[in-house]
Amino acid sequence: MKHRVLVVDDEKDLCARIKRELDKEGYEVAVAYDGVEGLEYFKNNRVDAVIADIKMPGMNGLEMLEKCRAINPDFVPIIITGFGDHEKAITALRLDVFEYLRKPISLEELISMVDKGIGLIESRRGFSARKRELEIEATLKLQYAERIEREKKFSDTIIDTIPESLLVLDSDLRLKRANRTFYETFQTEPEEVMGSSIADILHGNDGRFVTKLTRLFGTKDVLENFVLHYQSEKRGERIFKITARGLLIAEEEEEEEEEEELVVIEDITERKLAEDKVKEAHRLRENFLKETSHRIITPVTIIGGYIDLLLDSSNLDDAQKERIRTIREKNEEIQKLVKDALTGNYLKEGGDG
Repeated sequence: MKHRVLVVDDEKDLCARIKRELDKEGYEVAVAYDGVEGLEYFKNNRVDAVIADIKMPGMNGLEMLEKCRAINPDFVPIIITGFGDHEKAITALRLDVFEYLRKPISLEELISMVDKGIGLIESRRGFSARKRELEIEATLKLQYAERIEREKKFSDTIIDTIPESLLVLDSDLRLKRANRTFYETFQTEPEEVMGSSIADILHGNDGRFVTKLTRLFGTKDVLENFVLHYQSEKRGERIFKITARGLLIAEEEEEEEEEEELVVIEDITERKLAEDKVKEAHRLRENFLKETSHRIITPVTIIGGYIDLLLDSSNLDDAQKERIRTIREKNEEIQKLVKDALTGNYLKEGGDG
């Protein structure tokens, strides 16, 4: 896109000469013959440089430039002065006019001034554009950081509601982060344990645990269902089930990947105690059933044998045989009940009912 220069002077011949030379240099040139006309053109067009005579009818060059600057300050102002306009030229410089020339002007010098002015404004525009880019980039970074912070708070809130203890360890197996459940479970505070080794935190003398955690680094392996017995003055004896796996975390500033390890600790003390109680109750039940059923099944079996003998006897009438058959049915029900108790079928049928 060509740079546009506006030439404003009431001397038409001078305007034509300036336009002709600037056209040769590749500029797009517009001409106005007084300040009012020049200002109107400036309002409606993009202008990169304005060359204006100070003395013009209607509106002088300084007044026009001041009004142009109020509309859009992004242009190069150059003043042409006549003899006796020295004081006005000084005023022009104070108004941030780029340069001024005395009449009769040197076209070569004028073109050089325009070139320098255009170069300056291009640099200024580039700087302004870069400044805007940096401001936009800073705004986007701030918005991104705020979003990340909101997401982190949201994630932390979710993590803190997880009933298991979550720990992040560094490559030396030292604590870097933990959720609220961890501090509540171990009745401690971050400043007391942050940076401590996992072995010290868990009071673990079991070297197998530390060895297994160390071996996870650099692999995709997962440590699952590792049961650890824990003893402390605050919590007493606890039983933990531990799951762990290695993580790779990208560090943007250093452009390196840092190895970390995620450890999940579940307190299964109450569950283990409940399971042990259930196992003990089951064992007592089995012993009870075996003992009592043995004492019941033996006489019941003998009674069944005698019933069969009675039924085979020919000395009984039909009514007596019917009563004995009823006794045999009841005896068989007792035998089935005992056998079901031994196999567990009785409890299953009772639960279904």
